Amino acid sequence: MKKTALPFTSVLIWLVLAALTTGLSCKSDNDAEPDPTTQLTGKWWCDDARILADQYFNPDGTFQQRFNGTTETGKWRFSPDKKTILVSDVAGNVVGSWSYSLIEVSASKLVLSYFSNASFSPCP
Repeated sequence: MKKTALPFTSVLIWLVLAALTTGLSCKSDNDAEPDPTTQLTGKWWCDDARILADQYFNPDGTFQQRFNGTTETGKWRFSPDKKTILVSDVAGNVVGSWSYSLIEVSASKLVLSYFSNASFSPCP
């Protein structure tokens, strides 16, 4: 009797382990992507090539950029799909408003496209 119970128990254990492994290793549809607003806001972003102005996106929707000792302020917001950053009402800038395509954002990297892709890192 014990010989037949052992294979059944072993098979049962392997099935439970396989189910747990599969269930725990699959990404759930409920796993949220990091919020781009949280990753983007609250820090100065410096152009890695040191050609473009440093960018600062405040959580309250205000925007700053600085270049050669001059700081300009304005407003920013995401497009509905959060793939474009819309900048407007920039005081002191002849353009006044523009948009960036958001290529990548993380806690340590920001890639925006205006004329071409520009890579930014948090400023020291």
